[in-house]
Amino acid sequence: METVNNTEFLGDFTLNGDHPPRLKETISRDSIVINPAPPARYLLKTKRKDVDGRDGVRRWTIGKHNPCKRNKTLLILGEVGAGKTTLVNAMVNFAIRVKWEDNARFQITEHFKDKETCWAHDPRTNAVTAYEIFGWEDAELPFSLTIIDTPGIEDRDGLRPLIEKLRMLLEEERVDHIDAVCHVVKATQNRLTEHQRNIFDAFLSLLGKDMKDNIITLITHSDETRPDVLDIIMDYKLLGDKVPVHFTFNTHLFQTRNPFYDKIYETTWENGMKSMRGFFDKLNGMQHQRTKQTIEVLVERLKLEDCFKHGRIPSEVVAICCTVCEMNCHTGCVACQPYFCQVMLQGKCTMCPQRCSHKKHVRGHKRYADDHKNLRAQLTECFQNMRKNALTPHLEPSLKSQIQRANEKGDKQKLKELEEKKGTIADLIKKNMDMERE
Repeated sequence: METVNNTEFLGDFTLNGDHPPRLKETISRDSIVINPAPPARYLLKTKRKDVDGRDGVRRWTIGKHNPCKRNKTLLILGEVGAGKTTLVNAMVNFAIRVKWEDNARFQITEHFKDKETCWAHDPRTNAVTAYEIFGWEDAELPFSLTIIDTPGIEDRDGLRPLIEKLRMLLEEERVDHIDAVCHVVKATQNRLTEHQRNIFDAFLSLLGKDMKDNIITLITHSDETRPDVLDIIMDYKLLGDKVPVHFTFNTHLFQTRNPFYDKIYETTWENGMKSMRGFFDKLNGMQHQRTKQTIEVLVERLKLEDCFKHGRIPSEVVAICCTVCEMNCHTGCVACQPYFCQVMLQGKCTMCPQRCSHKKHVRGHKRYADDHKNLRAQLTECFQNMRKNALTPHLEPSLKSQIQRANEKGDKQKLKELEEKKGTIADLIKKNMDMERE
C-alpha cells in the first residue's frame, strides 16, 4: 500500500526572512512548515509505503529514483536515546546543502514535540523505516541515500521485534546491499553496565561477518574532546588494537536562534557539518556488502528466540507444527497459513533440521511435547550457524532478557525451564571453545 504524505498542521505561518534560491523550490513544493520561529522548520513530503501492513516496516521516499546514479545504503543501529533519528535528519540537511545562515531546517522524520504548533509525536522510533533521498545527487553528495532507521535496541524487550522487522525490510523490499552499518552511541558513556553490555553484544550479533569492515561509529552529544566511549568500543577488539572509524556530532540542528548562544550554536553546527563531510567522504570510498549473510544471521536469531520459547506452553496456544519432524516449529503463531509463518524462508522451515517444506506443516493447537534432546540439537545447530555467519555469535543476551521478563511475572515454571536452557548454552559454548583450542 502506497500513500503520499498529506498530514495537515495547525496554524498558518509567515516565514521570517528570506530563503536562499537553492532551497525555495524545496520549501514551496516539497515540504510543510511546522515551526516558523527562526530558523523555520519544515517536514519534507514523502511518498510512503507500508511494507508490513501495520506501519512497523516502512519505506518513505523523497524525489525520484534515477537508476543511472549511485546509491549508498546506511543501516542505523543503537541504544534507545542515542540520537539516531536526529542524525538521520542531520544527514538530510547536509545532503540538500542547508547552511547555518539559512533560515530553514528540514526533517524527514515525524518524531518531535513542538509547543508552538501543538503537534506531537512519540520521540522514540518504533518502526524500521527506509528513508530514500533522491534528486539531490548533484547538490552536496555524488550519490543518493537510503537510510534505514531502526528502533533503539532494548535488552529487556528482547531482539525479536527488531529482527523480524529488519529481516522483512531486507527481504521483501529487496535491499540487496549495505554500504555502512552506523553504530550510534553517546560520547558521555565511560563504562558499560551489564544492561548496556548486553545491548552492545546484541548489536554485534545481528551482523554478518562480512560487515566487520563496514561498521562506522557515530558519536553524539560530543564536546569536541576525545570521547570516553571509544575506550569501551576498543575493549571489544573487533579491529584488534585499532581505533574504530568514528565521527563526532553535536549539531544543535533545530535549536531556536538566541543572540546569547548563537555563536556557540554556530560553532557546534560547523563542527558537526565538518564531521558529516568526513563521514560521507569515507562512505564514498567504501565497498558495499551484500545483505545475504546478514539475512542468514537474522534467521538464526529468530530460530534462537524460538528455541528459548519452547517449553510447557498451554495447549490452547496455536502453533505451526511439522508432521515429519513431529515438532512445534513456531508456538503462538498468528499467520493464517504455514507458508506465511515467520520461521519460513522461501517456503522452507528454518526450525526443521531437514528444512521441511511449508506443505509438511499444519496450523493448529500445540500437540507435540517438547523434547530436551531435540531442543539441545536445535541449539547446537543454531550456535554452529551463528559461529559461521555472525560477526559475534552471542547467544546469552536473548536468554537473559527472557529470564528477566519471567522473573518480573513471577513465572517460576518458566524460570526453571529457562535456567535449564541457560545451562545447555553454557555447555555448548564450553564445548565449542574446547574444540577451537584443539
